[in-house]
Amino acid sequence: MSKPKRIQGAWVTDDEVNKITDHLRMQMTPQYNDEVVAQPVQLDGKGGVVMDLSEGGDDKFKDAVRVVVERRKASTSMLQTRLGIGYQRAARIIEEMEERGIIGPQNGSKPRDVLISSPEELDELLAE
Repeated sequence: MSKPKRIQGAWVTDDEVNKITDHLRMQMTPQYNDEVVAQPVQLDGKGGVVMDLSEGGDDKFKDAVRVVVERRKASTSMLQTRLGIGYQRAARIIEEMEERGIIGPQNGSKPRDVLISSPEELDELLAE
């Protein structure tokens, strides 16, 4: 069994980091390398894809809207269970639904209200 090692380093607060990054931003505007920006994001070494919400967003979005409209309630945990997705993804879908006017704002710990009432509205929305 290995012994623990004592490691020493400087403590830098969030406020100090923010001051430094603000100072650097004031010196010059960022110049991004498009080749690097276009590369896939690595998530825990498994790879991943950056979602572009301007092109329709999540591929489970339509399924999520159907589930929410059928059940007449919207919550992150319900989407996680029904669609078999993680918390972050379900939360992003819920936020997108609110932005599009499909569901109402958060109401404490209660599920959100669904603002679409008819199958026709649902079909019209999903056709976009």
